[in-house]
Amino acid sequence: MQKELGLGIVLGLLVFLTGLAQPVAPPAQAEGPSFRLGLGAKLVSGIPFAVGTVQYGALGADVGAGIGSQDVRGTNVTLFWYDVLAKYLFTLPWDFLKPYIGGGAIGLGASAPVQIEGMPVTVTISALGGHLTSGVELRFGNLAVFLGGDFLLLTEMKITAAGISLSAPIAYGGLGYHIGVRYDF
Repeated sequence: MQKELGLGIVLGLLVFLTGLAQPVAPPAQAEGPSFRLGLGAKLVSGIPFAVGTVQYGALGADVGAGIGSQDVRGTNVTLFWYDVLAKYLFTLPWDFLKPYIGGGAIGLGASAPVQIEGMPVTVTISALGGHLTSGVELRFGNLAVFLGGDFLLLTEMKITAAGISLSAPIAYGGLGYHIGVRYDF
């Protein structure tokens, strides 16, 4: 209940802030759009990611990779996550506050040692899907702190064990969150 309430508050805040987004008239001698490169870290639903960002004006792209592990029926499964996102950052009257929306792809790779008829075998799983995101960045000079909500949906999975591969469509996903920090150069 607390998780849904917290996610509802974050999404409500994002809707409110996005509603405040409005075009701001540029100064008489406006410069062109700014170009930024950034490096940082984020948690996506509790999974740690390293992230790189490229922004040009209101458009941005993020590339991230994360690693984690999970215990599945007594077997430690190593998970490697990666995502590529395109984002649009809204303009507000305050330069330090940037709501954004975006979407892209997310992938997952996993491996685990298992016993099949008494023989040790490594099972690998890979999955691909979509990632929708919205959030807000708070900027303090070159430092950006960001948080928001996500919808993740894995749609295709491939399982390989003992040289045999099986691919199948799946529909596994749900709502999540992200929070992170980035330094822009």
